[in-house]
Amino acid sequence: MIKFVRVDPNYVSALSKVDARVQSNAVESGKQTKPYLGVLFTLKNPAIEYFVPLSSPKKKHITMANGSDFHKVIDKDGRLRAVLNFNNMIPTASSLYTNVEISADVNKYVLQPEYVFCRDNEELLKKKAKKLYSRFMKGSLTNAEKARTCDFTLLEKTMQNYVSNSDKQVNTNTQSAMTEIVGAKDNAALKSILKMEGQTTTLTKSASAPVAAPPATSSQKPKLTFGIGKKPGKGGGSAL
Repeated sequence: MIKFVRVDPNYVSALSKVDARVQSNAVESGKQTKPYLGVLFTLKNPAIEYFVPLSSPKKKHITMANGSDFHKVIDKDGRLRAVLNFNNMIPTASSLYTNVEISADVNKYVLQPEYVFCRDNEELLKKKAKKLYSRFMKGSLTNAEKARTCDFTLLEKTMQNYVSNSDKQVNTNTQSAMTEIVGAKDNAALKSILKMEGQTTTLTKSASAPVAAPPATSSQKPKLTFGIGKKPGKGGGSAL
């Protein structure tokens, strides 16, 4: 079933840096990112899903006819609601977009008639997207078509790198969080053991710190010493 999604604007920005023909998806103040239509077709190994941006119509589009890479979205009353530029479709992964719940969307009255058209013409739109992609891969696009069509091969490589780097970052963050958790648990356990043993030594002190000798008590007799060349005499006197 065809659907509307919103693609991660950071990902779209990464694509636009390698191919200027990728349509901007920057978030404007107080507005949502533009919706995309798909899944138009899916590639395997790795899994790649293609979506086409749903763009607002311009005055020039009124008289334009549908073509190999262009299709108008018209409601049941014959009004031009949006346009689909298949030359600007992009590859995505399922982790890079969220589904649009039209009934709960702030733009539901705009999106609903557009979705009805796309749903009713799903097979035609998917066929057009697949054919354009196939012609691009075969190198059979006309010069004019090629000039305005995104480099799908380059975008797919960029998507794979983006997803790979995102996964690595997630793993790094997870490992750091786990290390902190384990460290906190070990620290708490050690404090508990020391408390049970009646230790007051803090964890920051070294366990091998020298212990001072206890002071002498009154019960300990001092050791007697004598002068050189003298010995004790009888009765406690000194001998000459």
